[in-house]
Amino acid sequence: MAVTTEADTAVLPAVTGALPPPGRYELRLDRYVLEVAVRVLGRPLLRGRFRAVRGCLEVGEPSTLSLDISAKSLRTNVPLLRRVVSGSSGLWAARHRTIRFTAVVAPDRPRRLDLRGTVRVRHEDHDLPMRARVVHLDLDTVVLAAHGVLDTNGFPRRLHVEAALELAR
Repeated sequence: MAVTTEADTAVLPAVTGALPPPGRYELRLDRYVLEVAVRVLGRPLLRGRFRAVRGCLEVGEPSTLSLDISAKSLRTNVPLLRRVVSGSSGLWAARHRTIRFTAVVAPDRPRRLDLRGTVRVRHEDHDLPMRARVVHLDLDTVVLAAHGVLDTNGFPRRLHVEAALELAR
């Protein structure tokens, strides 16, 4: 059995609070998931995933999070549903290629954040309040897991949105 001493262990600087130090943190596109689901009786009936094009977290006064999502990147668990959702009666991805999410980020409790967000789809803004949990935090990286409900007038059901993202300097 090996014995480790303090000299053998890397000491990382402590970061307190729910946000990293002030600055700009870019979304790592290989470490990102955005899933949208329609639920019936609490169970996801239809699911889809989107791919982000870019995103950043600006930590300051105020702190903001912005994501650009490709409307054409939708993948679903139901065959042919992608064509219906991305078509002219849905997202109309051929004309409106980007879905934009912007939010003001406010610390709520230790390791918890409030995201007062807006989603812009087809030149219309929809409120998307989200709650986020800080999974990992250091001087250069922050990992968030967030969830919220998009309540839109145009859809027959509310859309549950879940995201996991890593942002780094």
